[in-house]
Amino acid sequence: MWLAGVAVGCVALTALTYDLAVHTTRGRLLDGASLRGAVESRSGVTDAVEGLLDVVSVASLLGAGVVLALIALARSRRELALAAVVVVIGANATTQVLKRYVLERPDLGILESTPATLNSMPSGHSTVAFSVVVALVLVLPVRLRPAAAAFGVVYASVAAISTLSAGWHRPSDSIAAFLVVGAWAALVGAVLAVQHADQAPAPTGDTHDRATRRLGATSAYLLAFGGLVAGVIVTTQLDTYGQAAQVLAYVAGGGLVAGTGAAVMAAVLAVTHRIAPRDSEGTVGQGSMFWFRRNRLSGS
Repeated sequence: MWLAGVAVGCVALTALTYDLAVHTTRGRLLDGASLRGAVESRSGVTDAVEGLLDVVSVASLLGAGVVLALIALARSRRELALAAVVVVIGANATTQVLKRYVLERPDLGILESTPATLNSMPSGHSTVAFSVVVALVLVLPVRLRPAAAAFGVVYASVAAISTLSAGWHRPSDSIAAFLVVGAWAALVGAVLAVQHADQAPAPTGDTHDRATRRLGATSAYLLAFGGLVAGVIVTTQLDTYGQAAQVLAYVAGGGLVAGTGAAVMAAVLAVTHRIAPRDSEGTVGQGSMFWFRRNRLSGS
């Protein structure tokens, strides 16, 4: 039920993000101001970070899918290999269908720095980056998931924000992309949880639980910060074409993007022990060590 709720919530939030950022004048102005602030705030560090975008491609996506499947198969977890591939392919296919054929961007008659009717939601680059790291968390052993989750949120957030500074996407595009990935991860996880309903959840340990709580707290802080700054810009009607408002909008957009990624990852990390209940005893290495200790103790 929790996973089904996460999936429905991600879909609802994607629709809400689209409505606010595309169909309202203030949302469009705020999104556009954030994009202009990102482009105008470019630096040497930004240019270097944008090198990440060069490796986020279809070829890298295929390579990552193969690696994820091999990790799961090496752990004798064929269902997790399939789940990881479904999450990656499903999320990226959904993003392309939504962006190209479903979501439209009407002309609201306001001055924008990009073509008024050019839809860029959801972001394909952000979907690729986040779907790969979420799938990685699903297939890794429990002891490696906290580090992978933390690294994954940072990597995907940097990649998403880099698309802003490159002038390719608005903040709402990456937020929608992260939510699409979250919906697919929750949906696939719900199917696996139903299949393993008769098995006890795998023990997670303090490190895993702390990582989940920290991701949740980080998400709450970033979303509150980004929402507060965006709210100030919108409610006080700051000049969204002025440099100060654009920089503030960029900061707010970055906070909302990273906060969304942290929230989705926290939800995934919180339930992986139910999606993969055999995790604590499913690897060859652990089974071999158990066999060795048992036979040594028995004197054989």
